[in-house]
Amino acid sequence: MGRLAKTRLARRGCAQPRLARSLAQALPFPDACFDTLLSTFPSEYILDPRTLAEARRVLRRGGRFVILPMAWPRNRLLEWLFRVTGETPADIEKYPPARISEPLERAGFQAQVQVISIPSATLLLVIAKKQD
Repeated sequence: MGRLAKTRLARRGCAQPRLARSLAQALPFPDACFDTLLSTFPSEYILDPRTLAEARRVLRRGGRFVILPMAWPRNRLLEWLFRVTGETPADIEKYPPARISEPLERAGFQAQVQVISIPSATLLLVIAKKQD
C-alpha cells in the first residue's frame, strides 16, 4: 500500500512524498499535530486502549477520529460473498453501537455512531471528537 500511495502521489506531482509506517499503538508523530485521523475498515486493534491513547495524543484540541469500520454492499454478488466469507455481519441493525462508542468514550472521546445509506452500500460511521 505504501508503494502504491507513493507512486500515485508522484504521478500527481508530489516529487518527494513522505509516508510513515508504524504500529497504531506507537505513532511516529509529535503531540497535537493532526486535526483529523481517518481509519477505514480497521481490525480490532482500532479499539485497543493503546491505539486510542495514541490517537488522542496526536490529535489537536477538538480533533476528530473518523472510523469507517464496516460497510454492507448493495450488490447481490458482494452480499453473497461477504456472507460466505463471514467478513461482514448479515444485519447492520443488530450491530451494537456501544461496542465501538464505549471504548472511545473511556479513552476521552465523545463518540457518535451513525448508520448511513448511500446508493451502493450501508455504512457504519464513527466520529469521535477529542474531549479536552
